[in-house]
Amino acid sequence: MKKIAAVLVFIIVLALGGCDNSHYTEYGGEITSITGSDIDAVVSARNEEEEKKRLEKLEALASEDALTATSAVIMDRTGSEVEVPEDIKRIVSTTPAITEILAGLGLSDRIVAADMFSGNVPGVDKSVCTLDMMHIDTQEIADLSPDVVIIGEISGYDTVRALQSMGVYTAYIPTAKSIEAIKMDIEFIAALTGTFEEGAELISEMNTDILYVRELTAGFEPKTVYFEISELPDICTVGNNTFLADALRIAGAETVFSDMDGYVHVTTDEILARAFDIEMVFTTVSYEGYDPLEIGGREGFEDIKALQDGYLYPLDTDAFSRPSQNITKAIRSLALMIHPVVIVTE
Repeated sequence: MKKIAAVLVFIIVLALGGCDNSHYTEYGGEITSITGSDIDAVVSARNEEEEKKRLEKLEALASEDALTATSAVIMDRTGSEVEVPEDIKRIVSTTPAITEILAGLGLSDRIVAADMFSGNVPGVDKSVCTLDMMHIDTQEIADLSPDVVIIGEISGYDTVRALQSMGVYTAYIPTAKSIEAIKMDIEFIAALTGTFEEGAELISEMNTDILYVRELTAGFEPKTVYFEISELPDICTVGNNTFLADALRIAGAETVFSDMDGYVHVTTDEILARAFDIEMVFTTVSYEGYDPLEIGGREGFEDIKALQDGYLYPLDTDAFSRPSQNITKAIRSLALMIHPVVIVTE
């Protein structure tokens, strides 16, 4: 009954439109150190991953030599063969995730335009982050004479066709549905821009982080969670076959809507129907200016204690909405919240 009451209170929080998360603990529990065999396992895993890293670098360099020697054609993220421009110096990015990947590959200085939300990506010139990724001005982009425009799914394939008709080279990146798909996005952009070694390094670092978290959470029982990415009146949550569902599994949890695919629009009744299964609630929505004690006297919600510190976990929206190499940082923070006895180092 406590879970039901907690979820009921959470829904009332949604309906009231905001809350102050300042009273919640950062990680939802006391952190204790791991010792003995756990440390040995982690160290062993890291050593193995370092060896994989060296091999991946060699393979990436070999692929670079082969591509240079044979052709300038690669497979894009839709499975089609595309010809790669010889020299890419001017790049346009239409989503923050693409911008983060470009920055990770050391290409920040080549970005001549990006979406407005990319302004907080380290190393990127904020003055060029002016595009509306939902409504791309193709003529504005064409006027920049870019060597390539990398377009995310949210900007629409019509944008790709429009730019291509204007003679602008474009690369299309569908929204990643898994962590592996994010790695493939990085591989593609690295191949497109000739940054093979940097791409291999990013993927290797992701593999190390993921293996590290898996080692630390091994043996823990997965928790069932409700993950909110949009509030009332248009509630949206995480279903299966999404990179966030994948991130949850790696961190030691399962979305309560795992029987549904994609990012799912749900009603409060549908959430309540699964209340008994919900152990934790995560949200990327900011509820400001709301005191949960104010609803303590409302009929049906007297048990305000059901909404305790550590039950609802506010998350960094950027970290959990951008399918880039930085998703592993989000996975590490998730693991610490889901299993607070685990140490996840920076």
